[in-house]
Amino acid sequence: DRDAVTLGSFQEQELVDAHLAGDACEKCHRKLDHRMKADEAADAGIHFFDGNGRVTTTENVHPAARFNRVGHDLCRAANVSHLRLLDLDTGDVKNKVDLGAEYFGEGMTVLNGKIYQLTWMNGKGFIYDEKNMMLLGEFPYAGEGWGLTNDGQFLIMSNGSNGISYLDPETFQLKRTIYVYDKTTPLTQINELEYINGLIYANIWHSDKIVQIDPTWGDVVGWIDLTGLRTPESQQNGEAVLNGIAYDSATNRLFVTGKLWPDLFEIKLIPQ
Repeated sequence: DRDAVTLGSFQEQELVDAHLAGDACEKCHRKLDHRMKADEAADAGIHFFDGNGRVTTTENVHPAARFNRVGHDLCRAANVSHLRLLDLDTGDVKNKVDLGAEYFGEGMTVLNGKIYQLTWMNGKGFIYDEKNMMLLGEFPYAGEGWGLTNDGQFLIMSNGSNGISYLDPETFQLKRTIYVYDKTTPLTQINELEYINGLIYANIWHSDKIVQIDPTWGDVVGWIDLTGLRTPESQQNGEAVLNGIAYDSATNRLFVTGKLWPDLFEIKLIPQ
């Protein structure tokens, strides 16, 4: 079951049961929070900006993305990427920064008063002032940029492989890399990241599941199965995938969204 509600209609939604897969001993309840994004926006990253109900997002827009997006190449060919500050309660855009046409925006995170944002294939990230989103500088990295989060000390970055890199946020030197395994199998296609209470939560590209990763050695410690969140329309679009995890530490709320999804969902995890 899946409820939908437009902006400005905030009535209480029913909780819908969903279970975690594999060896995880948890149960997940989820509910729709509200519609907050343009239908054609392909979310590539989301992060809670502060304790006042605001989020920053990276969005990639194609004029007809909802209907004919077939992959990153198509979206990038006619791409408009931007970083946005949104009011969670109303969906209003409070601030927006457009990237150049040559960039496909990817994961982003906020650390020490700065917003760090990746690009997909340019080997370049951008740094913004947290208060006004003014561009402060750029930083380099090797390989592709997919997901980005932080643990309060380091930037934590994925590139689509099973490796997750830790970068110094000042020098951008590689400090260490963990390699993620589900038992003995390398787990690849690791995408959007969020560091929550000592674990790394990650979307797996083209999967309806979120993986929980122990950052010490890269072991998989749980799976969150969110099958059923996608609309029937998005299920027909292979690129309208689960992609976007945001944790509000002030209220202990966890939100998820996806590429080309108009909705943001709040989910609640309850240990069994």
